[in-house]
Amino acid sequence: MSEVRIRRAVAADLPALEALGAELQAPHADRYPEIFVRSGMLPYWQKCLEAGDHAVLVAERGGAVIGVALAQLLDETSPNALPMKLCRLNMVVVNEAARGTGVGRLLIEAVEELARQSGARDIRLSVADFNHSAIAVYERMGYKVRAHVMGKMIGETD
Repeated sequence: MSEVRIRRAVAADLPALEALGAELQAPHADRYPEIFVRSGMLPYWQKCLEAGDHAVLVAERGGAVIGVALAQLLDETSPNALPMKLCRLNMVVVNEAARGTGVGRLLIEAVEELARQSGARDIRLSVADFNHSAIAVYERMGYKVRAHVMGKMIGETD
C-alpha cells in the first residue's frame, strides 16, 4: 500500500471533496432527513477553499484523494469563556475503502499541527451521536466530551 500524503486542497480536488462530502452526509441524512442534505455541497466546498479562516486538508494515496478534514480558525468570543484563539474541526471523512487504516488520524494530527502553528490553544468539534467509530477515534486521540448538543424540530417539517 502506498504512503498517504496530507496536503492543502486545491480547486482540482473539488470533485473528490463533493464525493467525500456525500459519503459523510448519507448516514446523517438517513438518521435525520429533516436536517441533513445528501449532496449538493460543492458551493460550500468552493467557499471553504476561498475563505482565509478555513483550512481544507486532503489525504492522498497514489494520486487519489481518499480523505478530507475541514478546520476553521477563530477567536473565542463567548463572554463566559477565556479569550483565546481556537480551531473548530468541522469535518473529517475518509472514503469507505480507506477507513480503519489510520488516514483519519493523520488528518486530525495535521489539523492539530496547523492549529498549533496558528496559535490556537483549543480544538473543538461536534460528532453525531450515532457515529461510534469517529467518537472512538477522537477519544483515543485525547478528545473529551465537554458538552452535549441537543436539538428539537419545531414548526412544519414538510
